Amino acid sequence: MEIPPRRFGEVLAEGINLLTKVWAALIPPSFGAFMALGAATVIIFRLTGASEMLDLIFNDPSAIEALPSEELAAISLRFLAAAFWALAFQVVASTFVALAAHRAVGAQLAGKSVTGTEAARFAAQKMAHGMLAVMVVVIAVFAGLFMLVIPGIWVVFSLSMVLPVVALEDAGPRQALRRSFQLVKGRWWPTAGFLLLVGLLGSVAGQIVQLVAVPLVTVGNFSIGLGLIFVVAVVIQGFIIAAIAVMATAWYVDLKAREEPLTTASLS
Repeated sequence: MEIPPRRFGEVLAEGINLLTKVWAALIPPSFGAFMALGAATVIIFRLTGASEMLDLIFNDPSAIEALPSEELAAISLRFLAAAFWALAFQVVASTFVALAAHRAVGAQLAGKSVTGTEAARFAAQKMAHGMLAVMVVVIAVFAGLFMLVIPGIWVVFSLSMVLPVVALEDAGPRQALRRSFQLVKGRWWPTAGFLLLVGLLGSVAGQIVQLVAVPLVTVGNFSIGLGLIFVVAVVIQGFIIAAIAVMATAWYVDLKAREEPLTTASLS
């Protein structure tokens, strides 16, 4: 069946409809990836001693002011190093979940269905290409932001379709980068508006989770609180990432349908 281009609101509605159909397949990859992320983050913070900074911030903030400047600088550097690695782990986990979500949506549109295990296996197979493409995007965005901010913003949305292309067009990193530019060209503003709206909705959902989870840090021992945060917040944020990826896939399909005749079978 041929997929016609749709209006902005129709694509949004289609994305939500697809999410209701594939959510079960998104749970295993998002849960597994973000549980691993949570465990890796806790280990890094413990091994580097960066958790000491968090302990002071939440349990004894006045003690920070009393620390000698050399000790405060050392703790701060350990915290920044741990935060860098935690962010790197999050990029890896988010890429994995997004690839799984793109696969689940493509199969659903083709009249098929995949299990969470199959989606996760597919994501694992595509991770090398996906991560290489994401690394190039991150470097390009930071270079653009460093130069003038506006070029960085332009690059963000111009390359926003990289992972859907990797997942659904069997493209390598270089081809995916060129293809994303090609798809978004002429639809940059609608693409930016759609992804900003979806990101805002995801951010609101994430904030709601944090309002519940973050106060748990102050409950008793810090280690217990940190564990509760990862159980309650990190795993749910993994599903939020998956939901955003589903919406991005719906937009990718619309962009592709505007460029060439597109059938559901081609998305399998």
